[in-house]
Amino acid sequence: MDIRLVISLACLLVAVLSVPLILQRVPRNAFYGFRTRKTLSSDAIWYPANVFAGQALALASVAAAGLVWLVPADAPEWLPAVVLVAAVLAALVASLWHARRY
Repeated sequence: MDIRLVISLACLLVAVLSVPLILQRVPRNAFYGFRTRKTLSSDAIWYPANVFAGQALALASVAAAGLVWLVPADAPEWLPAVVLVAAVLAALVASLWHARRY
């Protein structure tokens, strides 16, 4: 199976997992969501921070899925995975930066 297809499916999974965060369906918990000491401290911080993190992840996964197909077929097999990891890290950094305002 083409690694670009596998990474695209992983991008789809990340996008699907971001939807409950965007829709504010995930209460504070120990397993799922944008969990920091600050976001876990109150619902007033948890929900807006998770909406932003979910949006950032959704955008990152869409961007990564598109970029993965721009990687040449003869590129190293690990390169598409690096694209996904870089996009998710960018979403994480943006979410941490955003959470500072609370």
